[in-house]
This record gives sequence, C-alpha cells and structure tokens, in this order.
Amino acid sequence: MVDTQSKRVGFVAEETDQVVTLRTITSGAEWDCPATAARPATPDEVVAALAEE
Repeated sequence: MVDTQSKRVGFVAEETDQVVTLRTITSGAEWDCPATAARPATPDEVVAALAEE
C-alpha cells in the first residue's frame, strides 16, 4: 500500500474504517494513515521502496 500523504510504501498491519496501519516492507516501524490516503502500490513503487530501504 502507498500512504499518499507521506509517499511511503508498506504492508497493511491493521485496518479500520478510518485508519490503516502500515509497516515498512523490510520490517520496521509502523505508522498510521487515513484510510482515504491509502491505495495499492504499483510493482514499480514496491521495487523503489525496497531499493530505498
């Protein structure tokens, strides 16, 4: 998933109607983003996130 507010990519750790908790792809800190700001990541975004971590 992509947090469109912070531009970070992560896995969904937890989800409610209003908040999505994401965790970095290569294990790391979790962060919350509004559910309306989360969208599926493209394959290119996942590759770029892996390269950055």
